[in-house]
Amino acid sequence: LSNNLENNSNNTFPGVPSQRQPAFIPGLKAGESCRGIEKRITFQERAIAELNEALIEQQKLIKILEIQLKIFKDQVADGDFVKKQEDETPPPHY
Repeated sequence: LSNNLENNSNNTFPGVPSQRQPAFIPGLKAGESCRGIEKRITFQERAIAELNEALIEQQKLIKILEIQLKIFKDQVADGDFVKKQEDETPPPHY
């Protein structure tokens, strides 16, 4: 280990950032300014808000569909969706 330290002239280790190197940020391009990062964050926050609104609307629709499905299941179980034979009007060819 001491030989490795002596041979390493700039005292950096693989995988360990030195104080001269900026911290790695995924997706950060070399030379990107703080303003650029702020724009990206703003875009991502807006996208998250839009996705959240879409999710809320989908949840509302799912609740409505669940209610409609329950009503339909109850009607099928009760036989309410089909008229009784005596209540049906005869077809025109009779």
